[in-house]
Amino acid sequence: MAGRHMCVSIHSSHEQVAEAIALLRASGADLNLVSVMARDDWSVVQETGAFRLDEHTVYGGAHGAFWESMWTTLPGKSGHWIFEEGALLAAGHIAVKLYAEARSISSLRGEEILPALLARLGLPARDIRRYAQELSGRRLLLFIEGDLASVDSAQRTLERAKPTNNTLHHEVTD
Repeated sequence: MAGRHMCVSIHSSHEQVAEAIALLRASGADLNLVSVMARDDWSVVQETGAFRLDEHTVYGGAHGAFWESMWTTLPGKSGHWIFEEGALLAAGHIAVKLYAEARSISSLRGEEILPALLARLGLPARDIRRYAQELSGRRLLLFIEGDLASVDSAQRTLERAKPTNNTLHHEVTD
């Protein structure tokens, strides 16, 4: 099946995501296909967020060590935004997409922002609200994008990390 394939795996803890990444690495999965997104508990009120555009970023949130590890482990640029509801962080190639889309949604406010960002990542419309709710509930989303064989193999590997949910999405282009 030609097209775009994505697995979205929902995890309830940072430790569970770290275990999932370790399992993917051990299985030989291409970490270039992997991204992580979550809201964090950093409650520092700021006017602006920080974006990681090079190799030097420090994050002061409650899970700073986890995010520093993800930003080192997963290829791609990463960033975080401080919204009215708290920080949204991403590691891996999805962060590049979020950075590119952040300006296009700058006119949106509050609860409109997260669904708009998720829609621009190419997630199916029927699942966007659910993923936004999971993020707002402080769960972590682990994304794997690529060809069907790679994504299917990664999804089976992720099952060993016991995610809350593990869903394959397909966009057929032929």
